[in-house]
Amino acid sequence: ILGYTEEEMYEFSHNYNDEIIHPDDLERMHQKWDDLMNSAPGQIIEAIARYRKKDGEYIWGYTRKLVSERGVNGEPLKITTVAQDITELINMQVELEKRVSQLEKISYVNAHELRGPVASILGLTNLMAEDGLIGEYNREIMHHLNRTVTKLDKVVNDLVKAAQSSD
Repeated sequence: ILGYTEEEMYEFSHNYNDEIIHPDDLERMHQKWDDLMNSAPGQIIEAIARYRKKDGEYIWGYTRKLVSERGVNGEPLKITTVAQDITELINMQVELEKRVSQLEKISYVNAHELRGPVASILGLTNLMAEDGLIGEYNREIMHHLNRTVTKLDKVVNDLVKAAQSSD
């Protein structure tokens, strides 16, 4: 996956993490190594980190490690590792998170854009009813309009709350 020869990998073996692992992932990977060294028989230790390829480019790797052979005192003698390049998956996840964030912002702005006119209509219908600006005949129509706009206001308010809670 990384493009190194077996000899090059052997050269790294004494200091593999510091040579291959991205600096931002080193501390976490050192902890995973400690977890592996202290793992119970048969326990698999999983990790995700960035690994430097021979050409200098980093890829995201997902590894599963297992101490497959132990000494008489239980000390690790042999480790079996299965590694998978998950760079494309990580890149898709990052892109998805960006798009979700953009949609949340759009939703929030649109909900606020709706909220203003709805609040204005509610205010005007209440003002007209209170100040006697409408006749008895139109009062019932205004009451229905007010009730409908109140329902719309609740829907818009729920949209605003949903957009705010996802931030």
